[in-house]
Amino acid sequence: MRGVMNLKTRAPAFSCLFLLLVLSTSFISGEIPERSISIGLVQAVDMSIANDKALQIQDNELLKSESLHLEARSLLRPQVDLSVNWLYNADYPQMATTRFYTDFNVLTKVSASQIITTFGKLDAIVSSSKHKVKISTYEKDALEDNIVYTTKVTYNNLVLADRLSKIRRSSYENALKNKSILEDRSANGRVSKNDNIKIESDVFARVSPMKVASSRYLQTLDSLKNQIGVSLDTDLVLEEEYKSVHYILDENLMIIKMKQYHPVIKALEEVILLSQQLVKAKKAEYYPNISAHASWQNKGGSNDYYVGRRNLENYSEVALSLSLPLYNGGKRKEQLSQAKVDEDISIIRLRKIEEDLQLDLTTSITKYNHLLQTFSSNDRAVEFAEKAFKFSQELFETGQISVTDLNDAEFRLTNQRLKQELDFFELYNVAAKIESLVGDIVL
Repeated sequence: MRGVMNLKTRAPAFSCLFLLLVLSTSFISGEIPERSISIGLVQAVDMSIANDKALQIQDNELLKSESLHLEARSLLRPQVDLSVNWLYNADYPQMATTRFYTDFNVLTKVSASQIITTFGKLDAIVSSSKHKVKISTYEKDALEDNIVYTTKVTYNNLVLADRLSKIRRSSYENALKNKSILEDRSANGRVSKNDNIKIESDVFARVSPMKVASSRYLQTLDSLKNQIGVSLDTDLVLEEEYKSVHYILDENLMIIKMKQYHPVIKALEEVILLSQQLVKAKKAEYYPNISAHASWQNKGGSNDYYVGRRNLENYSEVALSLSLPLYNGGKRKEQLSQAKVDEDISIIRLRKIEEDLQLDLTTSITKYNHLLQTFSSNDRAVEFAEKAFKFSQELFETGQISVTDLNDAEFRLTNQRLKQELDFFELYNVAAKIESLVGDIVL
């Protein structure tokens, strides 16, 4: 009896140990309990930006360019060095020239140098490094814009996949309703075998599109999860879908915004300024470099390893140096010519990018404004298709139309709903493209 009681009292402990073992095993194997989060478009964009590895690399590239700029600026400041040497003359010949040698020598030296002028070469180098910082900044902005755009497209894809899946499910349910109507008619009178076969065929014909739409939704959902950096086991719920407020875009205004904002254009403008600074630097190489130098030395020697202060003397010097390049076989001339060519290439590249981006923008705006004009007609088409289908069901209940006529009415309704959603999807993707070009919210 005591054994039975002990077993009962130990049962809760055994249960806790078993539960602990199961949980520890699941965590060791990498299994994380499923969680659910609600997410909107803004949150999805923020999570994608935080999760993107390429953007993290670009952040470090920006830090590196800022450090290189500070390194270049350091050349404008004095350069001070300190050196301390203790020398042991282990062996030397005994002769007249070495009679003043000592076994031990100590030298302490402080030297300073300051560039006075390079006739613009050093200033051009510092300015070039500053332009490189701005270029890295704009490159980061361009990468971030691309992340925002791709996230919006993926999010819109998920909204579309969800709606298409619901439309396909609704079509399947309509087919089941049609079958139910036929069964009611069959109970009240004779229905041809051909109609039964057709109605069954109509039901099964909708199963495959419904499953494909559901599969596409799950695939798109996994794509968004991967993009925003959450586990595939996470239950993701969309907080928002398409907005209903739209307006016609002014093409000229959008072009002005693009030229003022687009990071690729701004980066190329900085590349032109950088090229101009490099041309200045190459021109300055024809002029001399003037700098000042100063040094102080405290040195002396003794036959004792501890030389001692009494054996040390001070020495100091000040110098002004000028170095002038005379001839290097035409190397500087060719380097200057190459720098000017690079400047011309940068200007041409900027013009080409502006033309390409403007064409992309105007095409997108034209498409966007055209899609806006289709919304009212799409709404009316869906409305009349719904009425036509309901009326067809009523006629079918009384045997006034055939199964084929009813199926055609349902197909028209489904296709019109699909077209409406696809136009919505196309509009929001075009809007995302325009937003990435002008840096402003369109929808």
